[in-house]
Amino acid sequence: KEILRRAEIDEKAVLALTEESECERAFKRAVGYIARRMRTEAEIKNYLSAKNFSETVIEKTETKLKEYGYLGDEEFVRSYVSVYGDRRGKKRMKSDLERMGADEKTVERALGELGDQREAARTVAEKYLRTHTYDYRKLSAHLASKGFEWEDIAAVVREFGKGGEEL
Repeated sequence: KEILRRAEIDEKAVLALTEESECERAFKRAVGYIARRMRTEAEIKNYLSAKNFSETVIEKTETKLKEYGYLGDEEFVRSYVSVYGDRRGKKRMKSDLERMGADEKTVERALGELGDQREAARTVAEKYLRTHTYDYRKLSAHLASKGFEWEDIAAVVREFGKGGEEL
């Protein structure tokens, strides 16, 4: 009877140690993944799932990452918008962030704080025109591919227009 009881205890202890070890391994993998660039919670969850960690281990890892301040969609979205806000339009950033799994309301809040993007569109157009000749259609398409709003595109393209070309 005593041997049987020890076997049960040992089995429970082994399972607990195994889960703890898996959590540690998952945490190290997640930190390495985050070290390359900040990630959304969804990206971390998908990454760890792809590495065959259990749901329990993933949840514990996410909790630990949040406690350490390594994970948080709000901070990620704000950081992304501040980094790319001067070279990408709101449409493109919204699309990118939603593809990465960021919450739509969080994205809308951050983009709402960004304000007018006409100056960013102007900067992107200037950079484009350093290596390309002016063509209002191509410049418009380039700015649209960067995700700028049509009003900003039209204003910037007219501003750089030569020879009275109209949109």
